[in-house]
Amino acid sequence: MKVNITTQSITIDGRSIRLMSIRDVTHFTDIQDKLEQKHDRLEKAQQLAELGWWELNPQSGKVQWSQKLYEMLGLDHEDIEIETDFRKYVHPDDEEDLNRSKRELRTTHEPVEYLIRLQHSSGEYRHMKCRAQAVKSNDGKIELIRGVAQDVTQEQKNLLKAEQAKSELKNKKSLAKSSLLTYLTFSY
Repeated sequence: MKVNITTQSITIDGRSIRLMSIRDVTHFTDIQDKLEQKHDRLEKAQQLAELGWWELNPQSGKVQWSQKLYEMLGLDHEDIEIETDFRKYVHPDDEEDLNRSKRELRTTHEPVEYLIRLQHSSGEYRHMKCRAQAVKSNDGKIELIRGVAQDVTQEQKNLLKAEQAKSELKNKKSLAKSSLLTYLTFSY
């Protein structure tokens, strides 16, 4: 059993009295331990998946990022004023896709997915697969927008390599076919 003991001295009619309170806090500390374990598991899952989360309050413009999202871009909390600086990290070619996704979310209130490139502190662009959804109040207005961003840069690089290899193979097959036809034409 875990207990919390508090003592307090009070004076009544000139006499000093010491009060002691003993309270069983086993249930509360067990709950706190379980919450800490769940938090640790969530942090580990975010690390493994290269996944960060964010929240936007559309009324105030206040944005909150998870620590992992900052890390994925090589930033510290002090490096960026999210509300005002975020747009400068978005690749210029991805601005319209981001705006379209925002409009779609605010119009349909349905979750949206999009792929954007965000600039890492090193200058390199990281490919982020994002998903966002609206949290509505009882009257149907959007009171919060929540989202996740997963770094899929390596997957995008692998996809590009596969497309290049496929194109090279197609070119080599075409060249081989052409060379074979040329050989057959001159052989007979």
